[in-house]
Amino acid sequence: MKFFKKTIFLSLIVFLTTGCASTALGITGGKIISHDFKIYHFSDDDYLDIFNLKNSERITKFCTKHEEQVEVRKMRKYNDGVDRTIWIVDIVETVE
Repeated sequence: MKFFKKTIFLSLIVFLTTGCASTALGITGGKIISHDFKIYHFSDDDYLDIFNLKNSERITKFCTKHEEQVEVRKMRKYNDGVDRTIWIVDIVETVE
């Protein structure tokens, strides 16, 4: 019986996490606004990878709006009772 309850609890957590990511993708359309107020657009799979980043993690993805590789870093801050997520986006220099 305990195993069944744990399985249901873990399934619920996965369902809620997936639901939040899908809802965010539906609302934003795969766009994020960076720390310098520029808009970047990513494919659906890339956006979900970016959305699921942990605090201070970095990932390199292709921006379809600017057609270039960018490095995205997610910073979560909690100040004065407000939880903020800040996206820091830097252009990746390609060596040719």
